[in-house]
Amino acid sequence: MKNFLAMGFVALVLAAGTPGLARCQDEEGCKDHPIVTRMPQFRIASCETKEFEAFEFKVGLDATTGDNKVKVVEGRYTQIVYALNEGAQASPLQVFRNHEQAFQKLRARVYKVWQAGSSYNYLTAVVSQNGKETWVMLEPSDDEYQLNIVELQTMAQQVTANALLKDLNEKGSVSLYINFDSGKSVLKEDGVAVVAEIEQALKQQADLKISIEGHTDNTGTPVGNRKLSGERAAAVVAALKARGIEPGRLASAGHGQDKPIADNGTEEGRAKNRRVEIVKR
Repeated sequence: MKNFLAMGFVALVLAAGTPGLARCQDEEGCKDHPIVTRMPQFRIASCETKEFEAFEFKVGLDATTGDNKVKVVEGRYTQIVYALNEGAQASPLQVFRNHEQAFQKLRARVYKVWQAGSSYNYLTAVVSQNGKETWVMLEPSDDEYQLNIVELQTMAQQVTANALLKDLNEKGSVSLYINFDSGKSVLKEDGVAVVAEIEQALKQQADLKISIEGHTDNTGTPVGNRKLSGERAAAVVAALKARGIEPGRLASAGHGQDKPIADNGTEEGRAKNRRVEIVKR
């Protein structure tokens, strides 16, 4: 049932059956995901979490070949396997319909994949809450069902001072993908690490002056996006000033959604547009 693409990141929990546990007791260390609660007659048989993983979600069938159409989504991956409690009854169709109704209440985007010759089907849902996108795929079978869940996120960009200087001196600018919480302008831990490399670049080239310029995708309003991008750029400048960089070497600007470098019609494109650029002055 597994079809995720291994990327070598940390596996946090992999639970297996433990002799002596009550038949209706969850596997130790496992719990429901906040997005999806279980059906009441099921227990958690196993679970697994990876901080960053790519998973292939089924989103339909190719009309010509009959093969599954898939969408590869990257982010924090969780797999939960639910087993039917002893004496309880629930068909794969009941599980399917239960989750379909639950996703509809969440106003999720739903893909139903009908497998020819199979006793069960796949259900994929895309849930958007608080500015975050979560993908869920249900795989029901006769006495259990499996949820594969990915909380969409981008991999932290690896940035070095030397690489920054090379791009700035050769190209005049460099795009950085500094992760912020949705709607926020407070630097996160990985953003602080990027700022440290910008600081080192500025110290290595004492005459370098830069402008930090924020950009967003087209989610939200143009006015709000321009304000947020300006606040994020200003947060980077403030962090550099706090590290001792002279204010006269720094400037900031927020362009919002006005200067996209990719198609805002796709999640991949929107992710590329959410960026901070360093421009040589």
